[in-house]
Amino acid sequence: MDNKAAVFENSKAVLNPGGVLFGSTILYKRVKRNAFATIIFKIYNRKGIMTNMGDDLQLLEYYLTHYFSESKIEITGCEVLFSAKK
Repeated sequence: MDNKAAVFENSKAVLNPGGVLFGSTILYKRVKRNAFATIIFKIYNRKGIMTNMGDDLQLLEYYLTHYFSESKIEITGCEVLFSAKK
């Protein structure tokens, strides 16, 4: 997650005032998943299709509030949708 923080920093720099950044990720740490999801998750990360073994809700919240004045997070299962406003 620390590597992905650069995306927030760089996005903030190019957003117009009132501009909105949005995205999603699949959290790995501290969330419940079924066995199938865990297996697929590990396979995709091993193959480099996904790189989110370190994605964590607390870190995501930290970075969004660090770089943006407003942010919103919505969690469904282990997926998180987020938006942040400059």
